[in-house]
Amino acid sequence: MKKTVIYCEADSKLDGWADNWSNVNCGGGGTVVWSYKQNDIANDGYIYTMVDGLRYGIKDNQATVVKQSSNLSGNITIPASINYKGQNYDVTQIGVLAFAYRSGITGISIPHTVNSIVNRAFLCCVNIESITVDENNEYYKSENNCLLNKSGTKLLVASKNCVIPDSVTVIEAYAFYYFKELTSIVIPDSVGMIWQGAFERCENLQSVTMSANLEILGPNVFSGCKKLESLTLPASLKNIYDDAFVSCTNLKTINFTGSMQQWPNIEKSENYLLYSPDFVIVCTDGKLDKEGNVLETYV
Repeated sequence: MKKTVIYCEADSKLDGWADNWSNVNCGGGGTVVWSYKQNDIANDGYIYTMVDGLRYGIKDNQATVVKQSSNLSGNITIPASINYKGQNYDVTQIGVLAFAYRSGITGISIPHTVNSIVNRAFLCCVNIESITVDENNEYYKSENNCLLNKSGTKLLVASKNCVIPDSVTVIEAYAFYYFKELTSIVIPDSVGMIWQGAFERCENLQSVTMSANLEILGPNVFSGCKKLESLTLPASLKNIYDDAFVSCTNLKTINFTGSMQQWPNIEKSENYLLYSPDFVIVCTDGKLDKEGNVLETYV
């Protein structure tokens, strides 16, 4: 939800106003600038401004990219600095949900000054085709149209044209969230953890080439992948978290590269099977039902 900034002539809340008046009238997102004719600073300590179509919050002599207009579209270039009332401020942070659900965005360019990108800043930006990061940025980089940490070990934000690099060990939360056009994905053997909701609501995902060295499958990783019929999980797997397969309505088979004895040794959250279909676990020496009961033993 877009944060609304309210500009009031009064110095403070007037008698008779409810304590939560700004939240009630602004859908829970009201920020107030009191005595706005003499003051720029909102009650959360930020100065809010718009420069070349992008919204920023200024605090501590730095600028943060904040929640953007819902009609934002096209290739977005974040500048290294902005000018407000004659003073320059480096753009150092992309804030929580800054570009979330802005499906009109097709490309994003990040300057060298950005040192913090908050989780879910690009949530559900499903039409991004290219991600570029200034090569002089000390904290982030882009490769194969993916946003990565500087060492390349964490995939933070994906795009429509993303190919996961072999350097990636962690696919971070919501990286591919709601990518409806995604039908297949290759997860390289370098990946040891796929975290919360990474492929959640990828409704047309049908083929997953899984890392042979995966250890952690986080919450809701494949939640809502309705066309996923089979999935291979490696013997290296140690943890499966809540709701990993919730609403995978067509999931019929999990091919486990370990034995029937190894499957129960995987630590599974209490609700990992919540709202999951009745799939069969095919192991190297037999078959189990989703509860781990033996269905068939190979001779």
